[in-house]
Amino acid sequence: MNQKCAEIERDGVINNTKDMFKNVKLLTSKPTTRLNDGDGTILTEEKDIKDRWQQYCERLYASQEEVTDHENDHQLEYEEDPDILLSEVEQAIKRMRSGKSPGFDNIQAELLKESGTEGVEAIHRLCCKIWKINEWPEDWKRQFFFHYPKRGIRGSVPTTAQSH
Repeated sequence: MNQKCAEIERDGVINNTKDMFKNVKLLTSKPTTRLNDGDGTILTEEKDIKDRWQQYCERLYASQEEVTDHENDHQLEYEEDPDILLSEVEQAIKRMRSGKSPGFDNIQAELLKESGTEGVEAIHRLCCKIWKINEWPEDWKRQFFFHYPKRGIRGSVPTTAQSH
């Protein structure tokens, strides 16, 4: 805060009013959380926003549960899918963005990228095992929702954080 105040003073001395007022606005504005309720109404009350998030998640996961239940009812025969290719895992690791926050496992993308051939092979074995047993690890299912209001958008959309 002291640094921002010093910047405001400096901008005032050199007549840089644009930056000066921008910094004053940053210091004095109260952050507000707004969310669209799906019907076009903007929600601003904390309880209403939490209820909307709950409704959104229930609807999101309810549609996935219906698909899973439907698959279990019909037990269709199917061809077994081929294993995951080592090159697919290498490509996925290379495409990971650097400089992002780690997931729940606290493993950063840079660490995976620098793990070399042994690291890629270990991740490949893990992915193949998960693919064969057809069951996601519990840690991979966890996620947190963060609400980041975006400028110019009325009622921003959910943002999630998941493990890699």
